[in-house]
Amino acid sequence: MIISREYLGIILVAVVFSTILTLFIIGERPEKLVEILKNDVPPLAYGSDQKFGYAFSLVFRRNFDEVKVKFSWFRSMPMLLTGNATGSTFEEILPRFRKIQMLDDFLSTFGAEPERIEQNFWPQAFPDNETLILDYSGALSAGMTDISYLVHPIYMFVLKNGKITAYYEAIADYFPEREWREFGGTSVQPVRDPRSSGSVEFGLDENRTKYVSLGEKRLNPELHSVYELPPYGELTFENVRKDQRVTILTFVSGRTLGFGSQREMIRVYLDGKLEMIQVN
Repeated sequence: MIISREYLGIILVAVVFSTILTLFIIGERPEKLVEILKNDVPPLAYGSDQKFGYAFSLVFRRNFDEVKVKFSWFRSMPMLLTGNATGSTFEEILPRFRKIQMLDDFLSTFGAEPERIEQNFWPQAFPDNETLILDYSGALSAGMTDISYLVHPIYMFVLKNGKITAYYEAIADYFPEREWREFGGTSVQPVRDPRSSGSVEFGLDENRTKYVSLGEKRLNPELHSVYELPPYGELTFENVRKDQRVTILTFVSGRTLGFGSQREMIRVYLDGKLEMIQVN
């Protein structure tokens, strides 16, 4: 069978065009290493007797030796400064924040530093702004685990036109921040605690473990207590295979919420590298 040169030319052009198109599509649509399957976030009604359930699920598109999912809760806080919060860069401004300076001085003794995340991960709230997160939880975790949920180890700054326009502090925990009230003007004691009625369930695929409040544990002693959860809101999964799912279910009563305006942040690390930030 003899094929004409014109026909061979058409076939060659088609093959080349198909190859170029395939390469173009691959270049425009890079493979996602992890995808969110579920992110059901109900509005948390402050002071309500209703129990709110939150579901978060991820699927992985490659094998990973280690996956870490970190939870934290942010709220706006007043800034304690030694001077004005102005400057062209974060490096110029941060030394004027008393808390940051105290933490840096303390950790420098041990040669430790905070994790630094400098990217606009929240463009919906802060378009055309520079954002910075300083996370001290890793540096503090070696000596502070039992009371980790009482500490503000994470700080977020928003910089625009040489000025800090927003400032947040966060606890590294699975639950919203507990309520604090002052007594006598000097001592501070917790009044309500989300752990008193909350629970967390997490795991790979259908193999999940549930952690419950002390009251529920009295009824189901075989379950784990929420006080046994890994500290600093950090879950670690090892030897995660392609297409496996991580699911985290959190339940909390509205009447245990200490502050109405809070934001949850979830960070996903794949083999030690920050891959995803989700703000709810």
